[in-house]
Amino acid sequence: GATQVATSVGGIYSAAMMARSGIVALGVTIMTVFGAISAVVGVVLGAFHSISSGIHSSDEYSGILARMKLITKSQQEAVDLNDQIYYSALRARGSYAGMADSVSKIGLTAKEAFPDPKEIVPFVEGIQKLFTVGGTGIQQQADAMLQLTQALGSGKLQGDEFRSIAE
Repeated sequence: GATQVATSVGGIYSAAMMARSGIVALGVTIMTVFGAISAVVGVVLGAFHSISSGIHSSDEYSGILARMKLITKSQQEAVDLNDQIYYSALRARGSYAGMADSVSKIGLTAKEAFPDPKEIVPFVEGIQKLFTVGGTGIQQQADAMLQLTQALGSGKLQGDEFRSIAE
């Protein structure tokens, strides 16, 4: 009797422990598989983000070159101006895209003030350096450049434009 019951209970306990070990091992395996799947999904999403960023950068660069062609006389002059802008942005510790945008806008609106587009780059570089030294925020820089571009295009600096640039 009692020995047989004890043996049966011991067998049940052993079977339960083996089942528990199997369930724990299964859980670890499932977690490992989900971790691997999660890692693969992360890599795929990262790759899509990189491709998307590359396409955006390529589109932005193409737009910049197109605007440079509008203010220069030849493809080679546009490439040279683009190089000049790039190195100027590095020296001024400013955004290349922002500087190229400013140069193209000034080149399109202020041809009388700057008949040679290569003269615009040192001018914008100086302004960019002032922004950097002065700790001017990105939105404030954009607002000031817009006002400056409008003033150069019209040939006069009005009160509101002056205040915006001075701020």
